[in-house]
Amino acid sequence: MSKWDSVKLGDVGKIVTGNTPSTNNIEYYSNNDIAFYKPNDLPETKVTYLDDATNYVSELAKTKLRMLPKGSVLVTCIGTIGKVGITLKESSCNQQINAIIPDVKKVDSQYLAYCMFSKKKEIQSIANAAIVPIVNKTNFSNIEIPLPPLETQKQIAKILDTVAELLAMRKQQLAELDNLIKSTFYDMFGDPTVNDKGWETVTVGDLITVLTDYHANGSYEKLRDNVELLNEPNYAYMIRTTDLENENYLDNVKYITREAYEYLEKSKVYGGDIIINKIGSAGKVYLVPYLNRPVSLAMNQFLLRFNDNTNVMYVYRYLNTEFSEKNILDRVRGAVTKTITKDAIRSVPFRLPPLSLQNQFATMVTKIEEQKALVKKAIDETQYLFDSLMSEYFE
Repeated sequence: MSKWDSVKLGDVGKIVTGNTPSTNNIEYYSNNDIAFYKPNDLPETKVTYLDDATNYVSELAKTKLRMLPKGSVLVTCIGTIGKVGITLKESSCNQQINAIIPDVKKVDSQYLAYCMFSKKKEIQSIANAAIVPIVNKTNFSNIEIPLPPLETQKQIAKILDTVAELLAMRKQQLAELDNLIKSTFYDMFGDPTVNDKGWETVTVGDLITVLTDYHANGSYEKLRDNVELLNEPNYAYMIRTTDLENENYLDNVKYITREAYEYLEKSKVYGGDIIINKIGSAGKVYLVPYLNRPVSLAMNQFLLRFNDNTNVMYVYRYLNTEFSEKNILDRVRGAVTKTITKDAIRSVPFRLPPLSLQNQFATMVTKIEEQKALVKKAIDETQYLFDSLMSEYFE
C-alpha cells in the first residue's frame, strides 16, 4: 500500500480523448504544422518524451482537434493499452489515446507519467472484453493514484528519469556492440549479395551433417505416449522459439524427463547448434547457447549441424545477413500458415570463405560477446533497480 493518500485521476487533471480530423479534407493534412500522435509513437517498454511524431496535421485542422499543451500525459486506451508518453510541445492525438492535462498545482507531469506507466496492468484490467480492448473515459478518470507532496513528486520523477536514462544508455551500448559484429562481418567477408570477395558459393545442403526435427523421433502417437511437457524443472529443457527469441532460459520454460530426453534421440540439442523455425515465423535462424542442462528440440523447428569446413559463429551471422534472410524467405510457402521444408533449407546458397578466416571472425565475435554479456548484466541490474523504485513509489 502506498504511503501517500490516493486521489482519482480526474481530480488532478483534465481527461481528454483525442480525435481525428476528417481525412476527406486533404487540406487538414497538407502541412506538418501540428504533431498528431498515434499509439505507434509510444513504445511499450518506457515512458516516452514526445517531440517528433510519425503523423502531422496542418494549422487548418487546429479547430477540429482537441489540442494538448506541453506536459500532457498520453495513455493508449484502445487496442494496445497502457503505453505512456509526455508531450514536449503543444500537440494533438487520435481517439485511441486518452490525454491527461495535469493541474500543475497538484501533480507533476513527469511523476504522473511514471505513475501511469506503473498502472499498465490495472488499466488493461478495466478494459472491456471486446476483440479490440477499450478503456472508456469514465473508468479511466476513476483510476486512483498515490499523490505525495508536489516537491516529492518532482524528486521521484528526477530519480526515475536518471535510472531510465541509464537503462537507455546501456541498451544503446548493446545495440552498438551488435552493430560492431555486423560491420566486422562485412569488413572481413564483404557483401554476400554481390560476393565482392569472390568466395566459393555452395548450398546449405553441401555443408550440413544433420538436418532433423522433433518428428524424426516417431509418429504423433509414439511422441504423445513418450513425451510430456512439464512446467516444473526436470532433467532437460525443451527449447522453443519463444525461449530463443527472448534469450530467456529461466522463466516460463518447458522441461522433459530423462526418459523423454533419451527417447528423443534424434533431436538432442547442443550449444552451438543452429535452429531454424519451420512454421509460423518460418525461416528465422537462432544459435543455441551453452546451457546448464541437457536440451531437446521442440516442435515446429529444424535442427542443423554443419561440417568441419565451417565455424558456427560465421554460419549464424551469415544466415542472418539480409542476403540470406531474403533467400530463406523466398523459400517459405503458405498464405496463412508460413512453412519451410528441409529441401528448401538445403537449397539456400552459402558463401564459403576459408575456414581460417571464419575462425578469425569467430575469435573477434567471442570477444565482443564477452563485452555484450557484461552490458546485459548491467542492463538487468539497472532494470531491477528501476522496477524496485517503481514498486516502492507506486504500489
